[in-house]
Amino acid sequence: MEDMLKLHVQPPTIYARVSEHIPIIVRFIEKLVEDGYAYACPSGSVYFDMKRYDAENPVKNRRSNE
Repeated sequence: MEDMLKLHVQPPTIYARVSEHIPIIVRFIEKLVEDGYAYACPSGSVYFDMKRYDAENPVKNRRSNE
């Protein structure tokens, strides 16, 4: 926090805790898998399917700041 003050960054007014939103995150990931945008591995990890994203993303070659 001290570094933020040195950079003249205002302190946050809300501290979001991901632990308060786990059920929503799990549902979102399940929906990604259901819709074919992500896949689960035998280890239990879930990965975003970039091939599916690239095929359907009309702005895939644009920079995020454009």
